[in-house]
Amino acid sequence: MKTLQESSAQLFNSLDNEQLEQPGIASGKPTYVKGIAYILLGHALHHKKILEERYLS
Repeated sequence: MKTLQESSAQLFNSLDNEQLEQPGIASGKPTYVKGIAYILLGHALHHKKILEERYLS
């Protein structure tokens, strides 16, 4: 999980503002590249919480 987070951070940190502002469609909804970065971070935190609740408490 840590490797995935680090590689995602490297990817998004390598993009400039123009690239981050590119529009697109994700799951049928309009979004921007920078929006996907926030979605990925939130999704990773969601899974971390589940792992902690189910297996580490």
